[in-house]
Order: sequence, then C-alpha cells, then structure tokens
Amino acid sequence: MALYFFNGDSAEGRKAAKKLYDVGPVVERPMEDLPFAQANSFQNEFQAHGGRRYIKGVKNRSKISAEAIRAVLQAQDELIKSNPTLNRSGVILECTPKRAVAAVPLEATAYSGRGTAAEMSVFLFYADNAVDGLVQNTVRQWARIAAETAPASSVSDGLCYGNLDPDAATSDASTVFGPNYKRLREVKRKYDPDNIFNKWHPIQPASLA
Repeated sequence: MALYFFNGDSAEGRKAAKKLYDVGPVVERPMEDLPFAQANSFQNEFQAHGGRRYIKGVKNRSKISAEAIRAVLQAQDELIKSNPTLNRSGVILECTPKRAVAAVPLEATAYSGRGTAAEMSVFLFYADNAVDGLVQNTVRQWARIAAETAPASSVSDGLCYGNLDPDAATSDASTVFGPNYKRLREVKRKYDPDNIFNKWHPIQPASLA
C-alpha cells in the first residue's frame, strides 16, 4: 500500500506520482485535496488501542534497495509459516524530500542521522504476551537483515531514527546521536553530571579526565 502526499493540487500531484501510477494500482483511492489533519489520520485504524506491537527502525541508509525489502518480506513469510498466529507483520518505508534538512550541518543539532533518502521500519502486531521475547528478537533480526542488505554510504548511515528504536530509547543512545554523542556527553557532564534526566535515549555524562 502506498500513501502519497503532495503539497499542491491533485492534478499536479498525480503528475508528480507518475511512477507510482505506472506500476498499476490494483485498488486506488482517487487523489483529492484534503486538509492535512485528515490526511494525517489515515493510519489511525492501525494504531487503535489493544493488542501488542513491536516496531523497530532500520539503521539509516542513503538508499533502501528492493533486495533489502524482499529479504525482510521473505523472513516474515517464513515466520508466518512456522507461527500462523504471528501474521500481522510488515515493512514501512517513508520517503520524504531531504534537501532543506540536509542543508543544515549534521553537527549543528544533536541528532546526526539526517539527510538520508528514506526511513524504514519493520513491525509485528500480536496478542499473546507469552511470545514477547520471540517477537522482539525476530523483529530485531528483520532490522539487521534490511540494514545488512543495503550497505552504508554516507556519514549519517548506520544511525537510527530515535522514535522508532526501542532499544536505543533505554540503552545505547550513540546509535541515535552518532558522531555528536561525544560532544553531548561533555554537555551532559556540565549540566547533569548526576544523570537525573536518564530516560528516552539516555546520554551518559563524560568521565572527568
């Protein structure tokens, strides 16, 4: 399923999305002018309360290859064959223009994973908490498969979009801040040496020399 957003009128948007239309959609909702609040609600149905979810972002890559996506989908198919109840899995690929973002130097802000062409995440929705460990390990493996299949090629490649990395949220913040992490540790030592603020990508204060 492709959700396409174009900031302009629908006729121009359809022209800009020609490559998507050339694929030949099986089912199409005609492109129309929508308030952003309405367009932003399209995925609400999938985020309803209830059930269990594990979503993990793939380490940034300048280009996500078709081979990477196929490799993950094949792994997901193998899981469904061995565990038929774990059949609500998928891949999310978000592609947005990065020209304005890339114009800001990576060292100018804390997060240094900007400027990549696409953000990719893998997910599994399920119901039984007894398989929490299996699900988490499996989704992490899918993320590794995708990253290894699409080699790194830029400074910000190899980092993760923090909001989609549950592991970095509680432990390894260097996967979010990359080359900026050392400088952030110095700032942390100056303003929060006792690490009072230690949640959500916790930065460890630098050690005194």
